[in-house]
Amino acid sequence: MKYRLLIFLAATLAFHVTARAQTQVPSLINYQGYVANNAGVPIGDGAPENRTVTFRFWNSPSDLTAASRLWSESQAVTILDGDFSVLIGSGAAVAGEVNSAATLAEVFSAPEIFLGITV
Repeated sequence: MKYRLLIFLAATLAFHVTARAQTQVPSLINYQGYVANNAGVPIGDGAPENRTVTFRFWNSPSDLTAASRLWSESQAVTILDGDFSVLIGSGAAVAGEVNSAATLAEVFSAPEIFLGITV
């Protein structure tokens, strides 16, 4: 009986540790995208092209004031045939912008989050 109780307690503890680990927001977020110019031609069409890409998280889909901006960062990104891949959270702060969230993980405590991307 004691053995079954010990197994039950160990399984319960393992479940709670696993559940807690799965609810933590990662410090980096993998993001893949596709960009084209106004004519529909992919950026880096046929040859890689380096561009500065700025990622901003907002708490509103239409209010783009500093008060609704949660996080912003810029990265030098290599784009080929319109495709790119980055780790959001590994970029540099955007000059002149102050993040209202101290960490990227804190961004996800907001009830709604909207991502804006500028190339």
